Amino acid sequence: MHLAIRTSLEDWEREHVKERDSFGVPLMKCPGCWVELRPGHQVRIRALTGQHEEPLEVGQLGVVELVGPPITVRFDGLRAMLAREELTYVLGQPALNQEL
Repeated sequence: MHLAIRTSLEDWEREHVKERDSFGVPLMKCPGCWVELRPGHQVRIRALTGQHEEPLEVGQLGVVELVGPPITVRFDGLRAMLAREELTYVLGQPALNQEL
């Protein structure tokens, strides 16, 4: 995924980059990883880092039911508890009702 920056790179980095590594490379999370997940958010499994009893696959889509840790996600007919780093927020979904 690539970002489309509409200002100068220097201005954008001044505003958005808070940390750099020892070589000066910006340390940033991807847009799907920095979103604070809430019940009702659509997510995709980005990596399976833990042991899971459920038959799960990278790329599988689900909906957040409870935010922990762990995060409870409903996938077609099953529920699984996953760590935040195993999930990515699906960009482009409609905003949730504030009451959720």
